Formats: sequence, structure tokens, C-alpha cells
Amino acid sequence: MSAYTAQRYDKGYVDSRFFILASITESLHRELNPDKTLYGEAISKQAIEVVLREVPEHARDVVRSKLAWLNALSFKTRLSELMQAADAVIEDVLGNIDYQKGFTRQVTDWRNEQAHMTDRRKLYVSRDGIGYVRMAAKLKVIIDFQILLQLGFDEQVIAERMRDLRRYWFFASNKTWPWRSDS
Repeated sequence: MSAYTAQRYDKGYVDSRFFILASITESLHRELNPDKTLYGEAISKQAIEVVLREVPEHARDVVRSKLAWLNALSFKTRLSELMQAADAVIEDVLGNIDYQKGFTRQVTDWRNEQAHMTDRRKLYVSRDGIGYVRMAAKLKVIIDFQILLQLGFDEQVIAERMRDLRRYWFFASNKTWPWRSDS
């Protein structure tokens, strides 16, 4: 897909493709790590009990519902962990560690904006169609890498084959298709 083709896409389609890939990323992590929590069940349960003891009885149900996700991993954490698992290609796809952190923030902000209908204007990557397409291409590499890894392929073999597929790698490589204009 050329940059010209990507710019012609309807913004709704481009937004949707990005959002679907972000959702797949989160679902994939949940599937691979079904019992993974932030603090562990025992610690989380104990913390909630301590807090609820201090809350007036009439407000406990509300506070309990707000604390229900206390132990859940954030989308940002899930994305970061999947990126770490794709260590063999991640620097080629996203650039150095600072760019990787920026990518994680950007994907998280864009995903949260779409999922939770928030307005996050802290973004430093353009919000044009090509920006979404580039981000989606990078997410696809992370997802593909993780799936191939789960199928039993060696990570170095996956990385080599990804790089060998010229058309695929053009959109994956940060050198030929950077996700940020200053990359």
C-alpha cells in the first residue's frame, strides 16, 4: 500500500482498522496470560477490604465497583509486554527505547480515546489517516510475531523471515516507514 493509497482511505475505516488491531493486541495478551494481575489476588482483595472498612456503609457499593479493576493490567502494560516478547524485531519496527515508549503512549492514547470516547490532545503524532495506518502496521507486526512465537517458531527465524518479506517489511520497518515524522 502506498502512502497515496493510505491517505485516500476513509478516516472511519482507518480509525476502525487501528482500533481493531489494538483490541486484538489486548485480547491476545489476555489469552496468553489469563491469570496475570497487577498485584495478585490476595493482595488486591486485602487492599479492597482495608479501604472498604474506612468508607461509610452507604457508599461501599459504589467504592467497591470503582475498585473492581484495581488488580487489572492496563492496556499500556499489556502492549508493553507483547512488545518485549517481540524483542528480536521491535527496535527495527519502532526505533530506540524512547520511540518505543512514545509508541506505547500513542497507541494507548488513541485506543483509549476511541474505546472510552475521551479527548486526549497530548498526542504528538499527526492524527491523519497515514498516522493511523502506520501505527496499525506496527501493531500488526507485534501481533504476528507473538502468534508465530506461540505456534512454536524460533524468534530469530521469525525475525529473519519477516525481514525477508520485502512488501511486509516495508510497512514494518521504521527506516522505510517510520511511525513518527522525526524518526
